[in-house]
Amino acid sequence: MGAEYGGRANITEPASLSNEGWVGQLRASVRPVITYLFFTLFAPVKACTLYILITDHNIHLYQALPQI
Repeated sequence: MGAEYGGRANITEPASLSNEGWVGQLRASVRPVITYLFFTLFAPVKACTLYILITDHNIHLYQALPQI
């Protein structure tokens, strides 16, 4: 009913998606940069929450860790 599949894919990357030039390098770095930015937001929020629980609410560290 159609052409037989020989077990090999003929997949090529379009030229517009290559990482050549500074635009391609910028495009390739977007996902890692966003991931690092989210982590740099996440870690201080968790640390501040832990600090507030320990200092203001007088909770021990082993009790505060599951709450954050």
